[in-house]
Amino acid sequence: MQEIMNTVLMLSLSGTFLAGILFLLRPLYRRRLSKRWQYYIWLVVIARLLVPWSLISVPIEMIHTSFEQPAAESRKPEPSHTTENKIPKELPADAPKQAAASTQAAKPTHHSCIRLQIASAFRKYAPAVWLVTAMMLLLRKLTIYQSFTRYIRAGSRTIDDISLLEHVGGMIGQEHIKGCVGLCTNSLISSPLLIGILKPCIVLPASDQYLTAEVFHYSVLHELIHYKRADLIYKWLIQFTLCLHWFNPFLYLVEREIRQLCELSCDEAVIKNLDAAERKAYGSILLSAMANGTYSSPSASVSFSESKKLLKGRLDAIMDIQKRSKATTAAALALTCLFTAAAASFGTYKTTAAATNRKTEHTAASTERDLTIICENNRLYTIFSDGADEADKPSGGFSEGTIGLTLFTKNGYSTIGPFSHRKKLIKEVNTQCSYALAHGASTQDTYDAFLYTAQEIDRISTTDTDQFPKLNKSSIQLTEGSTLLLKLTRVKQDPVWSSENKKIAIVDKHGTVTAQKPGQTKIYARIGQITYICKVTVTKKQTTKQAYAKAYAAHDIEKKNGAYYYKGSRVRIFMDVKADDSFYIFNYDANGSIDLRLQRDDAGSIIRLESLTQEELNEIQQDLELSEPIKAAAAVTKTDHTKTGSVGSDAKIIRMAKEDAPQAIREALRSCGQGKWYMICKNKKKYIYYNGLAADYAFQPEWNADRLKVKVSDMGRASVCYVLLEVSHSTPVTIYYNEKQVSHKNINL
Repeated sequence: MQEIMNTVLMLSLSGTFLAGILFLLRPLYRRRLSKRWQYYIWLVVIARLLVPWSLISVPIEMIHTSFEQPAAESRKPEPSHTTENKIPKELPADAPKQAAASTQAAKPTHHSCIRLQIASAFRKYAPAVWLVTAMMLLLRKLTIYQSFTRYIRAGSRTIDDISLLEHVGGMIGQEHIKGCVGLCTNSLISSPLLIGILKPCIVLPASDQYLTAEVFHYSVLHELIHYKRADLIYKWLIQFTLCLHWFNPFLYLVEREIRQLCELSCDEAVIKNLDAAERKAYGSILLSAMANGTYSSPSASVSFSESKKLLKGRLDAIMDIQKRSKATTAAALALTCLFTAAAASFGTYKTTAAATNRKTEHTAASTERDLTIICENNRLYTIFSDGADEADKPSGGFSEGTIGLTLFTKNGYSTIGPFSHRKKLIKEVNTQCSYALAHGASTQDTYDAFLYTAQEIDRISTTDTDQFPKLNKSSIQLTEGSTLLLKLTRVKQDPVWSSENKKIAIVDKHGTVTAQKPGQTKIYARIGQITYICKVTVTKKQTTKQAYAKAYAAHDIEKKNGAYYYKGSRVRIFMDVKADDSFYIFNYDANGSIDLRLQRDDAGSIIRLESLTQEELNEIQQDLELSEPIKAAAAVTKTDHTKTGSVGSDAKIIRMAKEDAPQAIREALRSCGQGKWYMICKNKKKYIYYNGLAADYAFQPEWNADRLKVKVSDMGRASVCYVLLEVSHSTPVTIYYNEKQVSHKNINL
């Protein structure tokens, strides 16, 4: 919301600047350029006020810092013979009391702190005040519009004179006007007007004067020109802009100028082909229409007569009409292009989306002291100041569930914390900084930097939790082509994502990271003035041969010197069968002693390992045209990774889909996070679950006397999937992933 507010403020400032240029140049072009050009050139200003986009950045963009840090000041470094790292890492137990005792002495140095708090309150409530006021103003204008049009239509009478209607039809054809326009009279008005956008209607006063041929012709033609040029839509666009920028008094002058030019340009269009006598007659009609008591609404209609003050200008313009030369037309075109280019080239607020294109976190958000705030590992908020960078950063961290703030400068560093309650963060930072400041262990600049960071953390955090914002992964490892979803939680709005090196990994606007090629990079999640960092390591994607060799190894199968072995025994017939019963591998080795069949599913995962039956051997003997029949060799233990995997006398493992799990388990899965292992226990069954696996997987159970080991291995196939295994045994279970034991969270139902 604050970003939107900042954008509106900058658009308002830019639009005011452009409008000021037009007002300053008005004496030069008022009599030289057409009223039509003067009327429509204001659309460029309106567009600048509404469209948050510009071609390039310009110095005016810098002014946005006055809205974000009005209390920040550029100071000269205070003379000190101590370095910043003299702040104690652990404050004495009576530090709050000592800080309170020293408050009176520290007050003269806390002016900037007070201003920061005022600025924080302004940033917090100003957007809501602006939005509510804008909505109320727009609602009021819409209500007035509906009341006005209903009032006018209710008291109107349709004109049914055939000759008048035919005359109007001729004017519509002559002006090439498309659409249908109503025609009626009303005794409540004293001058012609056009109302309605969807159902337009020209309303004439219920006076015999307006039914005479000349007056009727020019009155209706004037309103038809308004309809042809969609002046009602133009006026409503201005009203919407006024509601959006209600706080800018200069724009009300702009609205008045456009309203006057609307009538002047319409008069110009009506009299462009008239001679002097006809123009004089048209002016007389304007004078007769200028009666007091006209009931009209600036936003709901366009009126033939606006005001007495405008009448003189209209009459002067009517009599001063002159044909524009080609040079004047060319000058108008050039001025339009120049003005439009100027409007498109500057004046928008530079949001975080633009800042995320920078390659390192050191160029993230900054205050007037050039502060850069980043967060790594969800615990350490690092503040770089005065040109400091990673080279000035020592190692360190904070315990689980807490955060710390560290400020780095070229001369040293300061650390405060740990903090465990987000809602108490500002108060606790104030306490620690006040103590350090009162005892000469800090400077006012350090105080301000820490307090600003604490306020920014509090501002971006959701109000319904006392926990700090958190990135679900602070470091990830992906293979080429694989993806993983990153998510920044406990924040009020979605962050802006970017990658340090798009050649290694890219990230979309939703936080989905896609590995491109081997290497290391960082993914940035920018929200407010803080950048959260996830380190990414991309490894080379395994070839199909490597992936299959890894899957074979998980089932005690290996290939040596062209021959396949199972648990050390040479395999005679080895069949690796795809889901469609076609062979990935078929190998016959007369020197082997066992026969194996591997069955895969549609995803290519091994779901069954078994010996060949005698019937299958007979078919193979016929296919190979062997002279002697093949007799069944030694049998192997059958393992089925889809239904039941034998791991003990009464233990079974089932690989299943989420939709096949019991209802209670499916509900428990919804509460599980991504990137963590879970063990859900219910009715003597255990469900092993992991969401966000970077590749398809196979699993291998191993049974010990007192424990069951479930080994999960990547298959090397790039996909984002989940692990869900049902274990039917009460023995404790240990989970291994890629040969490494992993920790898991237990959920008992």
